[in-house]
Amino acid sequence: MSDHSRRDVLSGLLAAAGWRATTGAAAAARQEAVPDTVVTTTEQLQRAFRDLSAGENVWISDEGAPYRTTEWLDVDADGVTVDGPSVRRLVMPADGANVGGFRVGHNSHCENVELRGVGYHGNPGGQRATAKRLHGFVVRDAADVLLSGNAVTRTHPYHEHNDGGSGISVERRATDVQVVNNYVYDIGDRGIQLAGDRIAVVGNTLVNGFDHAVALDAWVPNERHATNVSVRGNVMGGNPQGALVGASGGRQDSNVGRFDISDNIGFGEHKSLVLIGFGQALRGIQIEGNVSVQAQKEKYSGISLAIERAEDVAVRDNDLYDYAGRGINVGGGVEDFSVTDNAVYDAGQAGIRVTGATDGVVRDNYVDGAAGEGVLLDAARFVTVSGNRVRRVGGAGVATRNADRLARHVVADNYLKEFGLRASAGGGDGSQSAPPGVLVADSGVTVRHNHVLQSGAPALVERDGAGRNRYEDNWADGDGPDPWRIGAPTSAVEDHTPPVDA
Repeated sequence: MSDHSRRDVLSGLLAAAGWRATTGAAAAARQEAVPDTVVTTTEQLQRAFRDLSAGENVWISDEGAPYRTTEWLDVDADGVTVDGPSVRRLVMPADGANVGGFRVGHNSHCENVELRGVGYHGNPGGQRATAKRLHGFVVRDAADVLLSGNAVTRTHPYHEHNDGGSGISVERRATDVQVVNNYVYDIGDRGIQLAGDRIAVVGNTLVNGFDHAVALDAWVPNERHATNVSVRGNVMGGNPQGALVGASGGRQDSNVGRFDISDNIGFGEHKSLVLIGFGQALRGIQIEGNVSVQAQKEKYSGISLAIERAEDVAVRDNDLYDYAGRGINVGGGVEDFSVTDNAVYDAGQAGIRVTGATDGVVRDNYVDGAAGEGVLLDAARFVTVSGNRVRRVGGAGVATRNADRLARHVVADNYLKEFGLRASAGGGDGSQSAPPGVLVADSGVTVRHNHVLQSGAPALVERDGAGRNRYEDNWADGDGPDPWRIGAPTSAVEDHTPPVDA
């Protein structure tokens, strides 16, 4: 970790984020390319989109802004480019129009389409309440599409789940879509929602929405999940009803997975930074290099994976601040996973919890402040917990419990201090003391080479009913009586400091 907390620079990053749409100078340069069609009135705008030809370039001037449209603006021809002057409220539906913004591939398949520097305001106060899903931009049956430098706000219905207006919607028949450097703010439902295949969501600013800032699924008209998605370098915050990046829902036949969620900034009200939880088989999830702080204090985890079946899952190098739930939660159904090099600060429950998952590693993480355990293995099996540094936690530094048979965990080379801070009669863990540095309530666990700084609590406790464990070369500083509380006759102990019989 650097000397300066990453949280300290969040405000500076956010101040610099702004609207990343193309500058006016660049927009003017595009206009100088002599477009095929120049739009200056609403009538010209709607006629241009009704009559688009393959390869046509349309320039929407700011002269007629806001263009008060009465119909969707559809692109159904190949090779079309639409350029705007980077005016945020360039297009706004007329009162009673009950339409959204731009649709690509709505009436027929098209390819190689670009929409750049276009602003859209949904005018929710002027639309009929029964009109649903009036999104700003929709990519339906299309391939090779670029949405870049656009702005979208106030989509209709405003603040309504699933039927509300999202900023950008990429649907299941879309492929090879880039959503880059757009500004999505004060939105009706989801900022960006994704189905389809091979999608990049990069460098966008998504603030003050409603549900997920970026959803890896599109629920209406049929629930579908995206596949082969990269969500990188976005600034997201202020979504009280959803995660910043989320995927949820029931079982579908579509092949989903291969998610890369990396290098994003999260802040403000939201549930989780990343939530992936639904009844589906996934393979290939990477969550890396994100920095996020939660303002809303409901008990949601910073990163939460609750999937029916998932393999090849990596959560690494994320910084998570002030989540009222767990810092990182890896749920049942996940196997072949790694949680490495993350930093969790001031979690409201456990810093890192693995529950029901198997065949993974929790390695080289830093947990600084948690109301619960530093690292908790709950009903998990075959997990290695190594090289972690844990301090200021209410429960045990590392705890393993509730495995339905031999757990086969390895707890090794961890550095534990300031644990058991919620000490009370019984210590909250069934023992007669404060929660220890290492709590073993499973059988078949190897605990070795851990460094435990006691503060009146025991260094290691083996719970009644546990056994067949092996304890090797663990070290405690001896600040407190009886650091090693190991009683099962089937467990083995070797080379502790101080000696076990001290």
